Amino acid sequence: MPSSLIRRGIWAIGAAGIVIALVVAALPLIASTRIVRDRIAWEMSAWSGFRVAIQGSPRIEVWPTFRAILTDVTLSQWTDTEAPPVVEAERVEVDLSAMAALRGDVVFSTARLVRPTIRVQRTPTGLFLPAVPTGGRITRSIDAARGVVNA
Repeated sequence: MPSSLIRRGIWAIGAAGIVIALVVAALPLIASTRIVRDRIAWEMSAWSGFRVAIQGSPRIEVWPTFRAILTDVTLSQWTDTEAPPVVEAERVEVDLSAMAALRGDVVFSTARLVRPTIRVQRTPTGLFLPAVPTGGRITRSIDAARGVVNA
């Protein structure tokens, strides 16, 4: 009797392992590339404060980390549509949360820009700096930190 319970337990663990492996392998097929591209662009815009455009189709990698590789990415000012992009990157690698992807969310922890081109402009003080975003989570965080430091 105990050996049959052990055998059943091994079969159950094996079956669960196979199901998990199939779900992980099917993640790139389940996710629509257009939805992923638009959702990542929206999330990057919310963080950076710039309008993000992704020209290429995202490539989803599952192993060793769950990530999206995006090509031909530009970050532009929201207000000036005629100006050239503030940042252009040949490729952006975004580490994603697999658990959030299963829920249909896009949550990323790291974004690496590969071969970026950053356009700078002369400020009134004579420094050359990139354009300042008009909003975004990063800008709000910096403003909140400045407020705390000043207080």
